[in-house]
Parts: sequence; structure tokens; C-alpha cells
Amino acid sequence: MILRLTAKLAQKIGLDPLPALPYDKGRNPLLDWHAHLFTVQRTHYILATNTASLYSLVMLGRGITMGRQFAQALSDGLQDFLTGQGYQPNAVMTLLSPVQDAIFAKTTDRRVLGSMNDLIFQSKIRLGEGQQTPFAVSYYLNETPMSYLKYRSPKDLFQELFRQGGKPSDQGQKPNNVIYLEKFKPVAQDNGPVLADYDRLQSELIRDKVREIFRAHPRDPVAEMEKLGFTYCEDDTEDEAKEERNARPENRRQRDLVAYFEGRKPLSEEIFAGYSEEKAAEKPNYPLIRRYYKASNKHLKALLLYGLEHHPGRIDLLSDLAFFHEFENCLRLLIDHYTQACMEQCNLDTFTGLAKDFYYSTSPNGYEAYEALRELFGPETAKRKIIDSLIAEEEGGAEDSSRPLDS
Repeated sequence: MILRLTAKLAQKIGLDPLPALPYDKGRNPLLDWHAHLFTVQRTHYILATNTASLYSLVMLGRGITMGRQFAQALSDGLQDFLTGQGYQPNAVMTLLSPVQDAIFAKTTDRRVLGSMNDLIFQSKIRLGEGQQTPFAVSYYLNETPMSYLKYRSPKDLFQELFRQGGKPSDQGQKPNNVIYLEKFKPVAQDNGPVLADYDRLQSELIRDKVREIFRAHPRDPVAEMEKLGFTYCEDDTEDEAKEERNARPENRRQRDLVAYFEGRKPLSEEIFAGYSEEKAAEKPNYPLIRRYYKASNKHLKALLLYGLEHHPGRIDLLSDLAFFHEFENCLRLLIDHYTQACMEQCNLDTFTGLAKDFYYSTSPNGYEAYEALRELFGPETAKRKIIDSLIAEEEGGAEDSSRPLDS
């Protein structure tokens, strides 16, 4: 099985740099996966996506610090998820057996990465404001039609490939310029340090070779690395600009939104309704909308403020304003609208989520949202108790973050 990692994930699990391996159409397409690391409210998640079908699994990233751990976590997660979706356990085990010989490589397909960016965008919304579990988010992602698949869903294409049942191709010698895992069986816990040392030594050998090349050949390290069998290619992570530049409105609603964003239509309830409908659509044009966020479009900002004026408690609009804040500082507006929403929210579960979003959206700017909210509510009120609990939870999390991650 080939696991193609973005640079961000490869660095996290100690496998950077990685070689680039071309996609082999002769291999079982179910044995080629891309993976990327992303963060929601200070929690690390990993999105693993099948290259051919875009079938995806969202996993928690905590505790995954080595290649072997990632391969095993992916295998375990896929086995649980696929059997939960009705696949026969024996067939799933047969499919996943090559994970034990996982070859790690660099991402090379920008189209797959572009689709993954859309999937991560959706995941952040559902994991954050929706507070859904990774498995629930995975189920939703796999039901979503994707333009890369000509608007088929990953679930349908994966099922089709699974029914074909192509056996994994394990012929040929493994290249010596990739890190791979020797077959391993479940071992006793006290053998863990041995396997950990094995992974560490594999990574160190690669890093030592690369360091020596850069030391001895500072002017042309790429040519020397290619002599060892490495393939050079540009980093493909976070490359959304081209996709956003090429995005075009595909229906009347999107054309009206573009006309508004570009100043050719006035702000109206119809425009706001169109924006809300587009986000809730079965196939939203995320690259088109993101383009105007990243440009700090003043009309988009006015639209969000219009929505919050008429719907002050809408969590999706608050999240959108927080996203806009990443590209143009509007901290004062963000504080005012989150504060109003927290004061007016009566459902305590929803209030808890709002308070968390408020804190994580403004803390990078140094604003202490929990402390500010604490001053608004009396000591014996339910909201005050929730805020006190969140403060204690955050202080405990800060202590935990100073400790080493679980191995």
C-alpha cells in the first residue's frame, strides 16, 4: 500500500523528506491513499483519502508520531469504518493486509489535493460548529458528489472498485529510497520500544543521507538526491490558488453572488438567501466562495454583517465571520457579535459550543473570551458555571500540552 503524505503530516510523524512515486495504474487502486493533517479547535485530525475514489476517513491525530503508528491507526480505522458500513469483515481484512508493508511517499496529484482541501473545509465545519464525530463526518464526506469524480460520490466509486476485488500487486523489489514497514504481527506492549527504535532509525538514515548531500553539494542538492533515486517535485500542500482562480459560477445563484461580490448587484435579502442556500447546497462551489474570503472582499463582509444583524445567533454566520477575520482583522466586530450571541442563547449545550468557538476564534489575537464572558454572568447562573468549567478544562489542556504525546 502506498501512503502519500503532505509535508505537514510527514513532518509530524518524522518521515520528511519523502520521495515522489508516480501513480501506478497497474496496482490495485484501493491501495493508494493520500493523507493530510489539519486542526480544528486545537485538536489535530488526519484526513486519509483514497486516490482513485476520494473515499475518505477522518481520524484523530493525537498520539500518532511515527509512520508505523499512522499505518496501524489507518488500518484499524478503516476496518471499523468499513465494517460499520456493511462491508464483510473478512473482505476488509484482506484489503487492508498490505498496510503492513506500507510505502510512504510524497503527494504528487494536485487534483486530489484540491478535492481534499474541499473535504477538509467541510470537515472543519462539521467537527467544529456541528460537533460531529470523525466517523459521522467521514460518512457525510463519502456521500458528497465530487467534481473530480464527475459528480459521483466517493462511496459509490469505492463500492464499485471494491466489488471488482483486484488483488494488490506485490511483485517487484521495493525501492530502497522509500521508508516502508516490514510485516509485523500484534506484539506485546513491552516490545513497543523496539519497534519505536526501528522506526526512528529508518527515519534517521534518510535524514542523514539528505543532510550529507546538502552539506557536500550546497549549490545543487537536487541533482545529487536524484542520483540516489529520489524524484524532485514542488510541494503540493495548501495549493488552492489555482483552483480558486479557475472557479466559475455554475448556476444562476452563484452568478448573482459573484455579481454582488464584484459590486454589480446591491445587497438584498435575496442575495443573503442565495448565499445561505449555496452553503447548504448538495454541491457548493467552495473554491468560488473561498476566493472572495481570501481577497477580504468588502461586499462579502457586508453580507455577513447583514446576516448577523438579522440573525444574531446563527452559528454558521459567526464561523464565517471568524473565517473572514483570518484574512482581514475584524476582531472588534467578532467580539461584539459573539458576545451578543452568547448572551441571547438560551440552550445551554449550544451556548457551550458558542463559547468555545468564541474563545478559539479570538485567542490568537490575545483576547480572553472566557474571562470576558465570566464577567457577564452571575456566580450562581448556569452560564457562569459552564464558563468556569471551560476555563478549568482549558487550563488542564495547557498542562497536558506541555507533556510528550503518547507513543
